Amino acid sequence: MVALLIIVIICGCVKVEQGAEKVNESILNESRGSIESKLELEISIRADRFGFVGMEFVPNEDLGFGWSRPHPGPFIWNTIEPEKGKFDFSEADEIVKLAQAHNISILATIWPYATWDQEKWGNIDRFVKETIFFQLPKSRYKPYDIGEYKLFVKALVERYDGDGINDMSGLEKPIKYWEVLNEPDTSIFGENLAFFKGNAKDYFEILKATYEAVKEADPEATVINGGTIPIPRDKEGNVLNEFIEFWDQVLELGGGNYIDVFNIHSFSIPEDVDVMKKLLEKHGINKPIWVTEFTVKEENEEKKAETIVTSCTVGFWKGVEKVFYTAYIEFPKAPEDLKLGSLIDKEGNPKKAYYAFKTFALLVGNFEKVEKIEENAYKFKVEDLDVYILWNYSKIPKIKGKVLKVNLTGNSTLINASELKPSDKPFYVVLGDEKKLYNLKLKLEQVGKSSPPEIIKAILEKLGKE
Repeated sequence: MVALLIIVIICGCVKVEQGAEKVNESILNESRGSIESKLELEISIRADRFGFVGMEFVPNEDLGFGWSRPHPGPFIWNTIEPEKGKFDFSEADEIVKLAQAHNISILATIWPYATWDQEKWGNIDRFVKETIFFQLPKSRYKPYDIGEYKLFVKALVERYDGDGINDMSGLEKPIKYWEVLNEPDTSIFGENLAFFKGNAKDYFEILKATYEAVKEADPEATVINGGTIPIPRDKEGNVLNEFIEFWDQVLELGGGNYIDVFNIHSFSIPEDVDVMKKLLEKHGINKPIWVTEFTVKEENEEKKAETIVTSCTVGFWKGVEKVFYTAYIEFPKAPEDLKLGSLIDKEGNPKKAYYAFKTFALLVGNFEKVEKIEENAYKFKVEDLDVYILWNYSKIPKIKGKVLKVNLTGNSTLINASELKPSDKPFYVVLGDEKKLYNLKLKLEQVGKSSPPEIIKAILEKLGKE
């Protein structure tokens, strides 16, 4: 099992003698209540680098993630404009208001399907046999009337752009990030299970039209391609040609001109990012990368907890800006990958990965930059913190002073930096002003004492009776 060692250094630290074994008593005896009174607000600051996929915001509240990708979400042409020219934003408004009430940013997926528009295609192959997401029409080809579709997109973006023109009543947190469809490359398998029934050229046409409409309504908005399927490989580990050919054609047609952030879905972030960066570089494209669906398919809970942290860490260094996790609860009828990747078991109890992710998000969830120090050793800049993440017995940086030693799941102890040794077990180390160390220790204690919301067990009990 790959060992993980994580070291966090707070800049501007106070140096202490190497032989000291106890933290200054005046610091530890400071009124615990006066410090704790500040913690609720500080911990409630969302981790901007992390998001969750789904229609509910419970995972965001629980884990402290700053982003949500409602899936499939309410931003469906057919839902908002069920009849040509007649708009109903009520469902979308409800989601937007709920998100802003929880201080959560939305990545909105635009679905370009309206039954009244799709019907104009007639008897072509445009239907899915099994409906993935009943909210979407079964006919999932490109829009017949691109002009009407663009009018819909402009009305949608205008309502939530926050410019004061035709905005939703009570809008406080505008939507500035728009995703064009989801996994449009599912069609490469030739099955009628796809989110999209067209080919690469068809998707390019949707991408271009959506981009133009979004930018016309809100020039400051960011357009993201529909996330790729988790990169498919054969038994030897080679990427399937059909996958590369789909995106190669989208980019060859000029798709890079209509994508601000490139979006992938992944089971293994570092490897998948390498594949996509190579393809982008082939077309002379340099774009930020988001991973808007990430799951660790691992039965070993110890290894899963470690992989979440190491995979995200290396991914961030390779250019990933945000990661959205997909598996919160081990629902009985969930797909196998979501069961394996879940953070909470089928009884409603937290797994080790639950605490590992909360700890990781608390410490590096708002990092500013990251650099590679050496193999399996990375340094994050997080405001006045330097966060070193090391594993597989990487060397401990030359640091001095009092440190807060923290394991992968958030348990912490104040020790001297000279006492640190590489280990086969994951741990964090924080160096800094003793007040900051103590304050961080209290935050981590709250993480350790936390548990999934009671509503989770209630939901699972209800499902078990059905």
